[in-house]
Parts: sequence; C-alpha cells; structure tokens
Amino acid sequence: MIKFLKHIDEIIGSLLVVVFVGLVALNVVARYVLKSPISWTEEVVLIAFIWSVYIGTVTGFREERHIAIDVIFNLFPVPVRKALDLFTNFLVLILNGYMTWAAITLIMNLGKKQTFVLKLPYAVLDWALVICFGSMTIIGAYKLGLKLMGKYVPPPDSLTKIMNEEYLQ
Repeated sequence: MIKFLKHIDEIIGSLLVVVFVGLVALNVVARYVLKSPISWTEEVVLIAFIWSVYIGTVTGFREERHIAIDVIFNLFPVPVRKALDLFTNFLVLILNGYMTWAAITLIMNLGKKQTFVLKLPYAVLDWALVICFGSMTIIGAYKLGLKLMGKYVPPPDSLTKIMNEEYLQ
C-alpha cells in the first residue's frame, strides 16, 4: 500500500494521459466516421491535459528529473557546490511557496467564471496549480531539511546522483 501511495502522482498522471488520448481518438472517430463530433470532449481533454502536465511536474521535481545546466556549477569545488545547491534549493522553495499562494489567490478571485460547454468552474483547472506548487513546496522543504542535516540521498537514477557522484562524498 505504501509503495502504491509513493507513486500515486505517476498513476494519476498516467490515467489522465489515457483519458485525454482516448477522448481525442473517440472524437476523431465521431467527427470523421460518424460525422458528429462530441462537443464536450475538448474541455475534458484540456482539463486532463493540464492536470497531467502539472502532476508530471511534481513527479519530475520529486525524482529530480528536470533539466539542469550544471557546466559552470561543476567547475566549483565540492564545498562551494554544496553551498550553491542549498541556496538554489532555498530559492526554489520560496518560489514554489509564492506560486502556491498566487494560485490560491487566483482561485479566490475567479468569481463564478465557468467553462463554455460543461459549465464547470474554472477552479477545476486552477486547483492543479495549487496542488502542483503546494506539493513541490512540501517536497522541497523536506529535501532541504534533509540536506541541511546531511541525510539527503538522491533518488536512484536522478540527474543529481548520476552527474554529481563526488558531491555525495
């Protein structure tokens, strides 16, 4: 059960990709074979796509799989790299916290704005931002705490582990 929960973001993101690809395929068949497109699929595809992108962002952040340009970073000695790493982790934590707050503010100021076809509140889309940046804030705070205590171990196959083996020594 714990292993399942550990990868819940990947499972939900994958299911959302299946939903939007399936609905796009269904609408192609409906439009070109049956000559009767399904009007609501575009909104559901948009919602599923947005959520899958932001959930994937959390997964990439948790697994440290985002692109890192570390050519200049690797020129520094290990102690300087450790200090820069802590500093950038702190900045990313602050940025994610701010983005969480901004997304909550956005939802609070939306009013009664709705999607065109399904009449869903726009908050259905915008909650993806709150969950994404909120999750990355929590994950970032946890990782920064571990790094400050000297107990951080990067995920297996992460770019941090692969590219900076001596950093961990």
